Amino acid sequence: MSFVAYPIKVYPIFKEKIWGGRKLKEFFKIPKSHKIGEVWFFADQELDCSIISNGCYKGIKLNQMMKNYSEKLLGKEISKKYKNRFPLLFKFIDSEDKLSIQVHPDDSYAKKNNLPSGKSEAWYIVSADKNSFVLLGLKKRIKKNIIKKLILSGQIVTNLKKYKTRVSDCYYIKGGTIHSIGPSNIIFEIQQNTDITYRIYDWGRQNLEISRTLDLENGIKAIKINNKPIIKRKIKNEILKNTIVNRRNLLKTREFFIYELIMEKGDKYWYNCITPVVISFFNGTGDIIWKCGKEKVKKGDVVLIPFVLKSFILRANDSLKCLFTEIR
Repeated sequence: MSFVAYPIKVYPIFKEKIWGGRKLKEFFKIPKSHKIGEVWFFADQELDCSIISNGCYKGIKLNQMMKNYSEKLLGKEISKKYKNRFPLLFKFIDSEDKLSIQVHPDDSYAKKNNLPSGKSEAWYIVSADKNSFVLLGLKKRIKKNIIKKLILSGQIVTNLKKYKTRVSDCYYIKGGTIHSIGPSNIIFEIQQNTDITYRIYDWGRQNLEISRTLDLENGIKAIKINNKPIIKRKIKNEILKNTIVNRRNLLKTREFFIYELIMEKGDKYWYNCITPVVISFFNGTGDIIWKCGKEKVKKGDVVLIPFVLKSFILRANDSLKCLFTEIR
């Protein structure tokens, strides 16, 4: 069967969390009275798999699309690299309360322990209050046996670096980095497509009705003491004007290349697909135009442009802000 190339959307997967809230109703019609902490897009996991929501493949699961059309979606090289599995997971996060202090495995730890992959991730700050923050990495090198004592005594918090969050800031957190998200943040997360998290400290919430199991043993083993986040803070007048739109490069890692676009009504951005790309929209409306059609996009959409689409134009119908994530 021949593959039909068009911009692909999936249904959002809503995740209720003890630390979640209701702020994501700004982007989605979220379940009533639920504290939604995460909304997932392009999940390709054993327990969670996204379903196509538009076009001729509507209703088909992502893992089936990857089985049938991996090279069309990702290109031959990237398809082979990730063994026909979709490599990235995209999330909107609403942290009404603080998340647990946790660590994810890196690829080397995952390989040694027969896990699908490590979990390195990027955070893009969509909104934040004046007191919002994240915790990332150790203030100084500490031996793992001491880290364990600090966790058990609750003193681990004061030994982590605290960063005040601001809109459009971007962070890259390698697997193995101790981290947490503070309250009153809306964050867009781009991560390796796995959901392995080792909670090591949970502010005393593990005794509540909602199970909050800690995994201190694996968490300590997975920690990389020397890991430091990569931070891209927005600086006044930083955005460089090219001949078409405002583009700001954020992160270039082994998993992805991320950049921000800010467009005004009528602006057009032409893109040539040298790699598959996912576009995430944070305000405004627009159209993705390619030789065979047009797909409308709006705030809250997360859209995959298959590798074989080759080229397209993003046109802003009003002020538009989005992230381009090129899969590597």
